[in-house]
Amino acid sequence: MKKQEKGILIVATGHSHYGRMAYNLAVSIKANEETAIALVYNSDAISHLDKWQMEVFDFAIEAHGMPIGTAAKLDAYNYSPFEKTLLLDADMIWLPNRLPSQIFDYFDSIDFTCIAEGTSDKPSGHYYFWADMDEIKKVYGIEMMYQFRSEVMYFRKCKEVKKFFDDAKKIYANPRLTTIRQHAGTVPDELALNISAAKNDIHPHQLGWSPSYWFQLNGMLMPDAITLSRTYFLASMGGHMAPNVVKKFYNTLMLGYLTKSGRNTGYFQLESKRDLIKARKQN
Repeated sequence: MKKQEKGILIVATGHSHYGRMAYNLAVSIKANEETAIALVYNSDAISHLDKWQMEVFDFAIEAHGMPIGTAAKLDAYNYSPFEKTLLLDADMIWLPNRLPSQIFDYFDSIDFTCIAEGTSDKPSGHYYFWADMDEIKKVYGIEMMYQFRSEVMYFRKCKEVKKFFDDAKKIYANPRLTTIRQHAGTVPDELALNISAAKNDIHPHQLGWSPSYWFQLNGMLMPDAITLSRTYFLASMGGHMAPNVVKKFYNTLMLGYLTKSGRNTGYFQLESKRDLIKARKQN
């Protein structure tokens, strides 16, 4: 596969919900700016997409042996066809009048960044480390650890970033911790990413960078898209349950993007994960 300089990578594995959301996300991005987009997938995730819908992706890369679920993003470095990659969770939507090129231009000279809510010294009160911090420090011999949210990551192909992802995969496979907190029956990738960053001296470009709005961290409030776009690039639909106000926001925005783009391939309405995915039903 021929490498390209820069582009957006979306990973969709497991349930078909993630393939549908990845398609919607790609439509929303290209309605704002023509940008190269790669989808890394397995067959289950794209079972609801027809060949016309798959054409929104510039690269469609079948993942052989990639883990299902959150751990799949740990393989993003190896699967990305881009030298500079913006990695996005599938269940997001791009906000109007914001351009992917603005992110790539801003990060042109850095190797890696990620949403960092806080640190072990100054933790965020509304996110997690996914295991007891004292145990992590003891087992891995680290003094300070970031509190990443992996829904948006940027990285450049280089040996330092490759080692960061490779070590995160090893940590995920054998975390050596007894206090791990699971999410929807799996261990979030952020646990391994946090530890690997500390071990490899990897840092976000700044604490508190917030490219995406997540209603669950904002009192379940859903402002209008234009208001959000003054501060954010994306809105996240993450979480087990999407309230009606969030569904209306998402579906209205997607309909507008479909009209703007001139596509006749339809879109998928937002549904709550707990209504679709077995592992989410009890949450």
